[in-house]
Amino acid sequence: MAELTVEVRGSNGAFYKTI
Repeated sequence: MAELTVEVRGSNGAFYKTI
């Protein structure tokens, strides 16, 4: 499986999630 880090933007700012 490949790992992909995405930037998630929300009302609390941005964070990164590895899926």
